[in-house]
Amino acid sequence: MIAKNSPNHEGLVIHIASLAMAVVISENLTCPEVVIITVPLSNPIKMIARNRMAVVLQDFSWDRMIAAVEAVRERACRATNALKRAGIPYAVAGGNAVAAWVDRAAVRNTQDVDILIRRSDFDAVRSTLESVGFHYRNIAGIDCLIDGANGRTRDAVHLLFASEKVRPEHPSPAADVSEAIPADDYAVLSLEALVRMKLNSFCDKDRTHLRDLIEVGLIDATWIPRLIPEHAERLQHLLDDPDGRETLPRPLSPVLRKLATKPDETHFAR
Repeated sequence: MIAKNSPNHEGLVIHIASLAMAVVISENLTCPEVVIITVPLSNPIKMIARNRMAVVLQDFSWDRMIAAVEAVRERACRATNALKRAGIPYAVAGGNAVAAWVDRAAVRNTQDVDILIRRSDFDAVRSTLESVGFHYRNIAGIDCLIDGANGRTRDAVHLLFASEKVRPEHPSPAADVSEAIPADDYAVLSLEALVRMKLNSFCDKDRTHLRDLIEVGLIDATWIPRLIPEHAERLQHLLDDPDGRETLPRPLSPVLRKLATKPDETHFAR
């Protein structure tokens, strides 16, 4: 999305690649007004009312959507194939791993590629991925390999370190690469390891992915007793609030908290 001040109109013009429409939203918060107007792309909006914002949506394109999905898949396959040839253990995590587990109807597009590696392999991973067109950058403390010299931050492979906390506030460390299993295109985290990492992070996209796993029946209330208490509370929250209406997880009931294991006792049936 590109936002810019329009020199010809009073207001802000935002161009979004999608349907050819213009959405005019009043800035009067006490009485908001939304007007949707279809406009030809060759005929830009002639006038924007004072103190209003216009959103111009371009033509919808299946080809553009398919190309974006294929670009992510090619990036993931190029990176993981290089690691496999080099004999470096890895596991794809994040949204691409979720996509490997859920039904096709529940697959969501994701732009970046999260790969779990061992810190001791970092130098080898970096040189291996740089040999197939990636460029290393550390962005806000995250080790990334951008796709191409002029690639965007979102077009990147993000490296996560096995058995280490991704963030200090996370309840437990990340999974280990030994928990990887083969999938169609590359090795992904086992379902148990993937769920633990999603419950660890628990940001908006993680909650969405977990709800997808719940919806297709891959996780349910039977998981509660084998999770650490923090993860158990978060999963119970999603089970109790499948539509995401509540903001924060409610405390786990005393009975379920007693069932939840301590971190060093966490065990999943294989």
